[in-house]
Amino acid sequence: MFVTLSLVWAVNTPLGVPRDEDSSFDVSILRINEGEYLGKELPNVDVTLGEGTVKKLWDIIGEEPAIIVFAYYTCDASCPVLAGNISKALESIKDRDFTLITLSFDEKDTLQTMKAFKEKLKYIPDNWVFGLLSKEDIRRITEGTGFRFFYSVKDKAFVHPNVLIFISPDKRIVRYVYGVKPDPKTVRIALAEANTGELKINEVVDLVYLACFSYNSKKGSYMLNPVMILGGVGFILLGSTLLLSAFYGKLYGRKEV
Repeated sequence: MFVTLSLVWAVNTPLGVPRDEDSSFDVSILRINEGEYLGKELPNVDVTLGEGTVKKLWDIIGEEPAIIVFAYYTCDASCPVLAGNISKALESIKDRDFTLITLSFDEKDTLQTMKAFKEKLKYIPDNWVFGLLSKEDIRRITEGTGFRFFYSVKDKAFVHPNVLIFISPDKRIVRYVYGVKPDPKTVRIALAEANTGELKINEVVDLVYLACFSYNSKKGSYMLNPVMILGGVGFILLGSTLLLSAFYGKLYGRKEV
């Protein structure tokens, strides 16, 4: 039991729900009402890619799970930090089939600002796509995913949540994970949840994690599932008891003979 409680304490760490304790601004208004949007179909907007070509979002996602990340390319605060940390996390998730899509919610972004944003990143795998949206499509997809943002004239910057939105192969929203430093383990588990398709060998470990971990939407993190842990401990204790009973039964049985 001591080991079990230690494990629960070790992983029960929030991923970084947005907050600003030193400000009068209530950042909770940026939190997405997940109950309203989970399971909802992702709007199939037009995305302008780096080459200037336009492609439907669903076509970019294809038949694998996807992660949508909203940002604006002239940001000099959290957007490049989040992108840099995603870049680091992706290096340890090379064995998964998925598409990561960063979309700008700033209608003033251009191919040039998008290129400059990408040049700051050290690692961009082939499955990471960057795109621009028209004003109308920005409205459609942000309203369709519950992503809220506004422009602060005083700060000359956008105020917005930092969130990874996980999309299933059938183009539905299945998970929101908040923070500027996504944990590779958390991303891996969320991708396994998003993948409603055919089971693959490299997902066996992920299924084990899914059995032992549950998602806490309030804390924005995965933690050990106490029911699974206690059930596993009970199973082990029961098995040990049966083995000991059989062993001592044989031992004392021989002495009586």
